[in-house]
Amino acid sequence: MRIGITGTENSHAEHFIRILNAEGAHPGVRVTALSGGRSERNLQLAEQGGIDVLVERPQDLLGQVDAVIITDRNGALHPAQAIYFLDNGVPTFVDKPLATSLEDARRVVRAAARSGTPLASFSAMRFVPPVVALADEMRGWETVSRVEVSGPASVDSEHSGLFFYGIHCVEIALQLLAPDGAMLIPANVAVVDLPGERRLTANIAETAVQVRFLSPDVHGHTPFRIDVQGEQGWAQREIVPDSDYLVPTVERFIAVLSGQTPPQREATLLAPVALIELAQNAR
Repeated sequence: MRIGITGTENSHAEHFIRILNAEGAHPGVRVTALSGGRSERNLQLAEQGGIDVLVERPQDLLGQVDAVIITDRNGALHPAQAIYFLDNGVPTFVDKPLATSLEDARRVVRAAARSGTPLASFSAMRFVPPVVALADEMRGWETVSRVEVSGPASVDSEHSGLFFYGIHCVEIALQLLAPDGAMLIPANVAVVDLPGERRLTANIAETAVQVRFLSPDVHGHTPFRIDVQGEQGWAQREIVPDSDYLVPTVERFIAVLSGQTPPQREATLLAPVALIELAQNAR
């Protein structure tokens, strides 16, 4: 299976190439093409991964690859590329975020449904071992009364504000509440600005949810932090991603491509974008 990557300025591109090419974690699956032309960055990545095909535009990957990974740092660039590939029957993984508006996210989801082409999109933080283990533990709780997730994010980021890093926090919270991807409808949503922080609160099912987006300019690049509480217990986790935090991402994308796991539910794809949009656009 030949994989193409767009958005190679993102450090995630290096990880994907290392996992699939240098380490050969999935025999028969390799990154074989990069878009963005013969830039210094692409030439370095090509050398590291033994990649021969460098094309100028994302569209030029068509016919050169069997699937694509879209990983531009600015999520506003993702929908147009994803829709193009999906309309042309190319299985697509959109690195976080799927889009930077709920309307655009719906357009991508409709394109996948229209063509019947596999689509996957999620934050890598959903599936790091500490989050997965905590979600499994919480399944045994009768009630979850509170979920709080905090992490670095800036409303002023040049890469579409909170969408760039804040979506990690939102997706962690959603994974803890519904690891099966069930529909989650937030109520009583409120967004407030505090010194160095934007805070989103909502009620989701029976749970009070709070997501704290901490400005790196004020707090530094803080680790992701989780606090959960329920009748059966209380848990706290601090998450600092290691060099292999994208390994589960690659595994899940390949599982979708091979049909080993079903496509993500529409709710799982749209809910993170909807919540970040509310937080980003709050006045």
